[in-house]
Amino acid sequence: MEKGESYAPDSLFAAVLNLIDASISDNAIKAPPNGIVNTDERFRRIRDLVDSRCTEPNLMIAELARDLAMSRSSMYETVQAAGTTIERLVREARIEKAMAILSDPTQSHVAVTTLAYDLGFKHPSHLTRAFAAHTGESPLAYRRKVWATQPNPGIRRPH
Repeated sequence: MEKGESYAPDSLFAAVLNLIDASISDNAIKAPPNGIVNTDERFRRIRDLVDSRCTEPNLMIAELARDLAMSRSSMYETVQAAGTTIERLVREARIEKAMAILSDPTQSHVAVTTLAYDLGFKHPSHLTRAFAAHTGESPLAYRRKVWATQPNPGIRRPH
């Protein structure tokens, strides 16, 4: 380009997007050529990352935003547009994992206290309250109910 020449706004924008894309990690949400990112795609990426990292006890929203190459406010707006909160996504992901473990006869040796800490809850009572709010019963009652409907001979039953 010769001195005095200028870029067309569209080509300058495309060049900036290419530079940004080159600097963003594989986990990042990349803008399509027109610069518009689909909100549903953003929400899916946020939910997937929360699902994969929800067991971290000190999970920080700023870290999630950084991993997605989004601002915290953009992440909050995307989640809010989906009718939920980031905190609720984390809590629900942890509860879903708890339900899967409590339903698994091969995990019968895992105490609810251990499960709570393994899933990132600060205290077992936090798991119990969140689980009861989500399912209407305690984790142990849930485990007993599931196992009563799915007999598995030779597997130790919960107390």
